[in-house]
Amino acid sequence: MVQESLTNIYRHANTKTAVVRLKETLQNIELEIQDKGAGIPGFKSLNDSPLNVGVGVQGMRERVRQVNGRFEFLSGKGGTTVRAVLPKGIGR
Repeated sequence: MVQESLTNIYRHANTKTAVVRLKETLQNIELEIQDKGAGIPGFKSLNDSPLNVGVGVQGMRERVRQVNGRFEFLSGKGGTTVRAVLPKGIGR
């Protein structure tokens, strides 16, 4: 997810910086990648605008779903945020 997100920021966001946060809680691992770039024109949500995001974003969403995680993707004029909350104990 980090690699795909940073590649998308480099290619599309019109910004040279990003913030990557990784947090561990008692039950989850939380990952967030955020930029303050151009955002995706016309984007509303993954459910309303599936054509506005590429296969990379859809792939991230699917991988998170496969491990019973939660995937969030927000984009607007102030930038884009990709967030995943993954349950601990995957593969145990």
